Amino acid sequence: MPVFLAGAWQDEQTGGRWPALIEALSGAPVLRVVMYNGLHIDSISPDVLAAVTEFYDLYLEDRQPGAPPLVSLILSAALGQVYGESLPIPFNRFDPSERATLRARYEQADPIRIRFEQGATDPNLPVAAFQASFSSWPPEQVEPTSFVLDGDPDGGFLINGRA
Repeated sequence: MPVFLAGAWQDEQTGGRWPALIEALSGAPVLRVVMYNGLHIDSISPDVLAAVTEFYDLYLEDRQPGAPPLVSLILSAALGQVYGESLPIPFNRFDPSERATLRARYEQADPIRIRFEQGATDPNLPVAAFQASFSSWPPEQVEPTSFVLDGDPDGGFLINGRA
């Protein structure tokens, strides 16, 4: 079954280890993941809300992704109550004339999207400074490195045996 997963590394309710689910879900025919720094409430940020709605429209409803303008306006105003500022929701990124090829186009995109420095450019708002997408998790370009903190006899900390 197609799977959509979104989460924050600083999520105060679920913790930062949720990306371990990605490997367990690798057998899904379609897997889309949105990762970001931020809080639990950022799962309803405009970009994540648009991404999950798009996914639901394509795989649960089998319809053109998007939302009517009035729905976008109401949701934007509602999110303004949550975040303290009205935020546009990027619905409707697909052209209705592409209906026959929407799933194929959607599935060609990299399945992992990371929103970096959320809240850095607009303090307290779930707006990312930049984004990147990857074909796998962890990204192939990354070489995993383990860090071990250990007490230094002089009162500091050692990382992998070095100060």
